[in-house]
Amino acid sequence: MDKKPFEDSPKLQNAKEESQKEALRRCQMACDLFAIRQLLQKSCFVGLFGPQNAGKSTLIEKTWGVSVKERGFKTHTSAPDLYKAKGTERMVIIDFPGTTTIDDQVANLANNCGGLSSILILVMPFQGDTSTDHVTQLEKANKLVEDFDCSILLCISQCGRFKDILKDKETVDVFREDYTKHLKIDAANILFTELVETEAMESRGVVGADGVRTWLKDWLIKYDVFENNVDELYAAVNMSRE
Repeated sequence: MDKKPFEDSPKLQNAKEESQKEALRRCQMACDLFAIRQLLQKSCFVGLFGPQNAGKSTLIEKTWGVSVKERGFKTHTSAPDLYKAKGTERMVIIDFPGTTTIDDQVANLANNCGGLSSILILVMPFQGDTSTDHVTQLEKANKLVEDFDCSILLCISQCGRFKDILKDKETVDVFREDYTKHLKIDAANILFTELVETEAMESRGVVGADGVRTWLKDWLIKYDVFENNVDELYAAVNMSRE
């Protein structure tokens, strides 16, 4: 070593060169870990959960405008797929395998990721009522929220199939309030969505990809992940600045 980085340290100034190098290596490692932690604290990891064919991959494609792996009725996500939002390195989307339950395997997977999910999006297809499946799934999702201190967004998908039931905004609001009676979730964090026939459903209180983007944008500002009105914020949710 050309310099004497430990000349002011009574314990290390006379140590062997190998010991000083090891001390420097550990100091550098600590600095690197601190830098990574700071970056992660200013990043957002969005984990999508839900049963097969619920529309998780469609939600990713429509909301963030990224191409996802080909899916079909018989082709499902068998392992987590990671996607990055365009225009920023600080928004990562994780598409977890479709499953009928948020089981121990998914919980362990989230644990192996270090509990990085800042937001858990549970995508559940609308079935014409406040389905027991939704309640069961959310109860398990709530456990992950408590374990990893993250937020949860419930996206009730494929609402366009139930135009006869979801006749108007008042009806949708009644369904939303019904969910809050059974679940530990704020009504504002429940979105009824239709990503294909969006315009036909918007007047009924059912949102498309723009509604999901707006929720995400507001969350990112609220939790100080991005500053308001900066280009990177809009890039993170695939929105254009007006």
